[in-house]
This record gives sequence, C-alpha cells and structure tokens, in this order.
Amino acid sequence: MFHFYLFQVTLLVPSTVSFPASISVKHSVYKYPFDEKYVEKTLVPMSHSRSPSGIVEDHKMWMDFFITSCRALITYVKLHREELREFDLMFRDTPPECGAIVSEMLGIRRIDIRPGMTMRLYKDISVVSYIPDMFSSNTDKMSFVERVVNLISHTLTWVTIYQYYAHFDEIRKEFGVQEQRSFEDALNNVEIIIIAAHFALEYPQPILPGKSYDSNSYKKV
Repeated sequence: MFHFYLFQVTLLVPSTVSFPASISVKHSVYKYPFDEKYVEKTLVPMSHSRSPSGIVEDHKMWMDFFITSCRALITYVKLHREELREFDLMFRDTPPECGAIVSEMLGIRRIDIRPGMTMRLYKDISVVSYIPDMFSSNTDKMSFVERVVNLISHTLTWVTIYQYYAHFDEIRKEFGVQEQRSFEDALNNVEIIIIAAHFALEYPQPILPGKSYDSNSYKKV
C-alpha cells in the first residue's frame, strides 16, 4: 500500500529576492529594509578593512543590521499572524535569529538551518590561537600580535552576542510575546539544527594537532 502526504507550504521572501510566481509553492513578500547587495558590498568590506581599534564598532554595525532586518520580518508576521498560524512546522535560515521570535508568535515548532560557523560550538575546534576571526584579514599563520587581537575580537564577539540577545528580549516585549523564558532559551528550543556546510568550507580552520574530523563528529588520532 502506498501512502501519499500532502504538505501546504508558504515561503516568506524578502523583497530583494526575485522569486517567480509558482502554482505549487505559495509565497509572501515582506519589505526588506536594505538593498540586495548591502551585505556583500557594504558590511563585509567595512569589516575586512577595519583596524583593531574598530572591533566594537564593527560588532555593533552587524548587530544593528540583524536587528533591523528582523524587525521588518516580525512586523510582517504580526500583520499576517492568523493566516500563518495554520502550519505545523517552520524552517528558518539564520543568521539573523528572528525565527525564534516568529515561532513563538505563531506557536509553531521550528527547524533551524545554520551556516558552518555554528561548528564553533565545539570549543576545541574554535581555538582562537589557530582560527582567525571570520571578518578579519588574518590567515591561519598569525603572528603573536595578531593572535592577541584575535583573542580580543573573539571575546568581544561573545559580549556582543549577549547584548544581541538582550535586544531581542526587548523586541519580544515590543511585539507582545508573552513567553516567560529568555530569548536565549527560546533560541535553544528547536526541534532539529541543520548545518548547511562542512566546517572546513566556511573559513580557514587548520586541523588541530592530534585530531581527525569528519562531517559528523571528531575523534582523537
């Protein structure tokens, strides 16, 4: 006996993406607050050209970009809440992290699709003495001074992440999300995390001494 399952799907697409009309895939377009190539042509070059003293400003620039992008999406979801609540599961691409708020607003379980840099969660992979900051101009052959700067950038990144979480807690209140848990807990309340690349393809990461990695796990050799 054959079983057939029919799924109703709606894609929320930013206005900068040219998504053709489709009979089989329903989609809605929300107004995106930046130009299509804003990240590639503006943010990334500014990050790569910054001096070590500009680390804080650089992190703030990215945080403001993500928060502004999220506010645009969440505003659209709030206006169309009833029609979007009919679904049982949502997939969200990240960054930014606003999908966690959307799933709370709609009461829908979610699956996250994250880039390979999520592999930093494995702490022994993300040794800052070996791995350059993602937006720096350093290579994997850093001098002592570059390693010190890399450590400062790494530390400030995590400080920025916690500030980032605090801003999203404020956005949750702004849009009437009544959950008692913190945004960080909401972010971790996910069914499945799909990592969209092998960590070695994302940015320079030398294989650390005494380790052998595959796409699923790591082991000592």
